[in-house]
Amino acid sequence: MNKGSALRSANAALALAIVLAATGDARGQAQVAAPTVTAGAAANIEGWIEGVVGTPVVGGKIAVGGWAGDRKKGAPVAKVEVFLDGKPEAVATINVTRADVAKVVGRLDYAQSGWNAVLNLDRVSPGAHTISAIASDAAGNKQALKGEKKIDVKPAAATGP
Repeated sequence: MNKGSALRSANAALALAIVLAATGDARGQAQVAAPTVTAGAAANIEGWIEGVVGTPVVGGKIAVGGWAGDRKKGAPVAKVEVFLDGKPEAVATINVTRADVAKVVGRLDYAQSGWNAVLNLDRVSPGAHTISAIASDAAGNKQALKGEKKIDVKPAAATGP
């Protein structure tokens, strides 16, 4: 198993438990701009979307988590933006402890590379959707994170007598 596979699978359950513990809901998350990726220095940013926790249902919430670091400066990155179908949905909480990432990558300065966000599915239609994320450094350079996730949002449960 290579380093990338180990990071995506071996500790995914632990990472997603951190996501759930660290995020209560989407309140207070800032609005983000449309996705753009800068060339050049952005190549120093690396990371993955590792998983989604929760049942995707219209009106519900799901948690998304992963890691991101800067090959030159370490972690955390300055910002991780999360998108649903290419549209901005949340600015992730960064600086989450990820000793597993630091160990597998072999960089102690990646120990705070974790990030997580809660996506509110109030305005989402039922069906297939794609979650992506972009990490930014302090200079504003941006890089799409690997591991884009597909989800199938179910209709809200019918209520009534």
